[in-house]
Amino acid sequence: MKTNFGFFIESLIHEAQKHIGATDKMIMATALSYMSTVVGARVYTYDGSMNRLNMSIWSLLIAPSTISGKSTTIKFLRRAILEKLETKLIESTMVKIEQKREISLSGSPSKDIKQLVLGAGSTYQGVIKFLQKACHGVLLNVDEASEMLTKLNKNQEAKASITSLYDGERYAKSLVGQQGVGEEIMIDNPSLSMLMATNPEWLRRDVKKADIVSGFLNRFIVVMPPVGSFEPLRAFAQNGNHPDLEKFQQTSISVLESLGVNYDQFQNFKPIALKLSTEAINIYKHWFDELSLNLYLANNEEGCKDGISASSIRQAVSAIKYAILCQLFDNAMKKKKQQLVLTLEYMSIGINIAEIFIHEAENLLMSGIVDNYKESPVDREKQLCGKIEAYLHKKGKPLTRSELTQNIRGLDSKNFDGTLALCDRVEKITSGTKVEYKISENAFMAI
Repeated sequence: MKTNFGFFIESLIHEAQKHIGATDKMIMATALSYMSTVVGARVYTYDGSMNRLNMSIWSLLIAPSTISGKSTTIKFLRRAILEKLETKLIESTMVKIEQKREISLSGSPSKDIKQLVLGAGSTYQGVIKFLQKACHGVLLNVDEASEMLTKLNKNQEAKASITSLYDGERYAKSLVGQQGVGEEIMIDNPSLSMLMATNPEWLRRDVKKADIVSGFLNRFIVVMPPVGSFEPLRAFAQNGNHPDLEKFQQTSISVLESLGVNYDQFQNFKPIALKLSTEAINIYKHWFDELSLNLYLANNEEGCKDGISASSIRQAVSAIKYAILCQLFDNAMKKKKQQLVLTLEYMSIGINIAEIFIHEAENLLMSGIVDNYKESPVDREKQLCGKIEAYLHKKGKPLTRSELTQNIRGLDSKNFDGTLALCDRVEKITSGTKVEYKISENAFMAI
């Protein structure tokens, strides 16, 4: 049976695979995160429980380094979907600044934030503060995400904060700095998409099945292609011919313009509520209820085996998002007038995509790759290194060897030197006979 991912995604897969060796699922998951970034917080709908549903998509690519082309896929599709739009936003910012300079040469002109992507090095507090000013939303894009994902997954406060942004509900939080000074954060309509990539070793080492089915990680589309699905890398696969990306780049701009974007006031807009047609509701209800019943029966018989139901239901809800994004991009690419009602055709496409990612989650949970890792001494030292960095960051001042060993569980005089050798973010300070340790001023404290 022919797959149906919608005209835009199918065309993108066809063009991308002329130049890169990525699998269909890798391309699709990556593309959906970029597509959701284009739409941002400008469109929302409601799920089957009538909870607000924004278009945020979180994707996680898990594959071996180099041969899988994870980074190549991420870069290629950013060019295809975001590059021209990002350039247009930068150009409009420069024009606006120049116009303001002509009016007044005194002071610095205020800038309307027109950044769509945050990269590696962004802390969770930084992401939240950025979203406070960026009403459109942002994509957190990290193509070597092992360390960041591990820290975020183990930091309960950070994980809860980021997870609460997923559905786009109003966000309110008090951030407290090192000196105990609080800052109130309020985001009325947050939109955070994520695109992460890591390797299977991270999955074996740092992730348990309980993490996969938890509220944080099961919000991701997780794609982990089998090693046999990759092809050898090829130089100039199309004999040096450049990929034809213009039609995809222009489609992203057309999507935004169809939603009434004002480039001069990019962050000033009223979100659009997109409804589901009666036919779309009926087919979705039939499919969702049948899936839910099958999971319910399987759980009763097998005792919630492997927690597959949590990931499956999350993907089932996301089917509505996939459907809306495909409809918006297909209509723009075909130069058809945008409909603010989701049709039966695209609800069927959304369900098809969701079923593919449900199957991916099932394969991952049943593969045995998680919960079968035996920790080595080096792994334990790396974990202790993370604890040292976090403790020094929390205290905000240099500490002695004894202060660290007394306050960090698992750290002692025997493993101290070996562990510190792995901590490239910790500096040793010597003053006379006194030796202390501190976080490097240039260190990236991810969470």
